[in-house]
Amino acid sequence: MKVLMFGWEFPPHITGVLGTACYGITKGLAKQDVKIDFVVQC
Repeated sequence: MKVLMFGWEFPPHITGVLGTACYGITKGLAKQDVKIDFVVQC
């Protein structure tokens, strides 16, 4: 399966809680052999 995620932060650049949550989600999905494309808005 493939997943496309959008966000405005991802580790190591964290300004709030979203980056930490996105990291946990992507880590969990990767363990399930899901291919993830994460798009960060600057």
